Amino acid sequence: MKKGGANLANRQTYRAKPPRRWVYRAAMMAARPTLKLFLGLEIDNQATQGMKGPAVVVANHQGMLDFILTAVAFPQWEISFVASMQYFERRWLRWLLNWMGAIPKRQFYPDLGAVKSIIARIRQGGVVGIFPAGQTSMCGVPGPVGDGIGRLCRKLKAPVVCVHLDGAFFSMSRLCGFRVCRGLCRVSTSLLLTPEQLAQMTDEEAAQAIRQAIDYDEYAWAEKTRPHYKGKRAAGYENLCWRCPKCGAEFSFRSRGSRLFCENCGNEALVDPTMLLRPARPDCQVFSTLRDWYAWQRRLLEQADGPDFVMSEPVELRLGARRGRGMMTLTRREIRYDGFLEGLPFSVSVENRLLPGLLASSRGYFEIYNASHGAMRFYPADGRRVAKWKQCQEYLYQTSEDRAEAE
Repeated sequence: MKKGGANLANRQTYRAKPPRRWVYRAAMMAARPTLKLFLGLEIDNQATQGMKGPAVVVANHQGMLDFILTAVAFPQWEISFVASMQYFERRWLRWLLNWMGAIPKRQFYPDLGAVKSIIARIRQGGVVGIFPAGQTSMCGVPGPVGDGIGRLCRKLKAPVVCVHLDGAFFSMSRLCGFRVCRGLCRVSTSLLLTPEQLAQMTDEEAAQAIRQAIDYDEYAWAEKTRPHYKGKRAAGYENLCWRCPKCGAEFSFRSRGSRLFCENCGNEALVDPTMLLRPARPDCQVFSTLRDWYAWQRRLLEQADGPDFVMSEPVELRLGARRGRGMMTLTRREIRYDGFLEGLPFSVSVENRLLPGLLASSRGYFEIYNASHGAMRFYPADGRRVAKWKQCQEYLYQTSEDRAEAE
């Protein structure tokens, strides 16, 4: 990681600039025909044509292209999107995001600077884009959305516009890196809440209205619309399916093209053009969707849960340009690293009730932010292990009795 990127990543706040109109407009002009050609993009934005700012745009967060898919649906606006701080670590991308007016926010960590930037942009008459789930989908359905989005929208006192995406998870999910599956992607917009309606609501009621509007199930949509996707449809699926339903082996799956296969027992799934998983042979045991596979893995975690729960393995620690090695341990109470950093003893821990989730990358690491040390990245020896760490830690957070204190 370059020094500048590391320094930025370890800041909690960063002042973003308003969008540069000519850069933003040029990007949108290029993006629309490109997305239509490669993704089969269809846009229904009649309900919001001619709307003026200020406004808050909320969208469901399915895949890696959600920002651009949302932006092209509003030709009249230059939207300042709230984006994860990790995207600002690369110098060239940070430069582009600043010109596009993006607002950086540390994932899974309170970021007062980001909130102040959002408020300032709305007061200037601008439009802010927010993905309330805070992270892209792991398995084609949304993650939890807290009441904080309702509280923020009520404070902003601006119209709330909803963007509903369909097919974005299948087009380019977080699992597959930057591989694109060509097929169908739909974007629809609507006016969800007016300032007058927000004033009559509680924070919880506003949040619930937003949750319902951005809810989705990619597999239910695919079964209904029967899209046809081309490409390496199973790419990256081994990064989510950490347990084999047939032999019980962990981290044994590999993908090739549209095949997902267990190296331990030969169990194999074929991802068909509608993105459903089919058994390759009569003796294969697979789930028909990643949604069901992920839910099954969660049930396994529930069965293993208890006051003495523990999971641990050796990891490499990367903290900016510094390196270290040690042991990562997850218990019901906390996630903890004990080892070395630059040859010196180093330990750090975070209580699960204070950590809504782990920032996980398809490049084989998960990240935890700590106010004293900054963004810490942990690399297991096998990158396929990251999904289990993420799913397990988030399960422990969601089942913490006192987690409300951290929200």
